[in-house]
Amino acid sequence: MKYLFIIFAILIACNKPRPEAETVHLVNSESSITKLSRPTQRFGIGRLDQISRTRNKVIYAFSGQVTGTFTYEQQTENQLRLILQKGSNTTTLICNKVKKNMIYEEKGIDLLAENSGAASMREASLELSLEEQTEIANTLTLYNELTMEDLERVDVDLDLDLDLDRRLCRRTAISVRISKSSSVDHLNSFVDNYLGSHRLCSREHGVDSGCLWGDYACVSTQSIVCSC
Repeated sequence: MKYLFIIFAILIACNKPRPEAETVHLVNSESSITKLSRPTQRFGIGRLDQISRTRNKVIYAFSGQVTGTFTYEQQTENQLRLILQKGSNTTTLICNKVKKNMIYEEKGIDLLAENSGAASMREASLELSLEEQTEIANTLTLYNELTMEDLERVDVDLDLDLDLDRRLCRRTAISVRISKSSSVDHLNSFVDNYLGSHRLCSREHGVDSGCLWGDYACVSTQSIVCSC
C-alpha cells in the first residue's frame, strides 16, 4: 500500500477532567472483525482480532497486506493512549482533551502544542518523516474504526485489492487536520493538483473521513488509481 501525502494538523475538544479510568467504548464487540471501513482498508488492513480486553484497555491484532497490533487505552475520561505496533516500529499517541495536546511519545513531540493552530502544526510535522506521519494517521484511523458508529463497513477482498494494485497502481492520499472541513478541503486540493499533473490517474470512490472527537482531529482519505 503506497501513500502520497500527509497534511498534518489536529485539535482536541475539551471536557471536564475525571481522575479514574473509563471503560473503553467499542461499536463492535465481536472478537474478530472482517467488515471494515474503506479508510482502514486503505492502510492494507483486512481483519481485526481481539487478543486482550480489560475494563479500560483493548488490544487487537490486525492482518492483511500488513500485520501488527493496535492498543486503545482509556486512561481517564479525557485522556486516551493509542499504540500501533508493526514489527519493531511503535507509534504511541497520548491524547488529552483538557490539556489540548497530542503527544507523539516516541519523539516527545506535542502534535498540537499550546495554542498551536494549523501553522505551528505544519512546523511540528517537519520533524516527522512521511512514514511517521503515515503511521500516526493509521493509528487515528484504527481508533475511529473501533469507536465510530456511522462508518460504512464492508467485507474485505484482499486478493482482489492486491490484483488491482498491480494493474492500476493504486495510491492513497491522506489528510489529517484540525477539523473535518479543513481535512476534506486540503485533501481535495492536493488530489486536484496531483491529478492535474498525472493525466492517467483518477479518483476511486469518494472521500472518507473520521474524527476523534466531534468534528475535531479528523483523518480524510481518497483512493487514486492510475494506469500503469
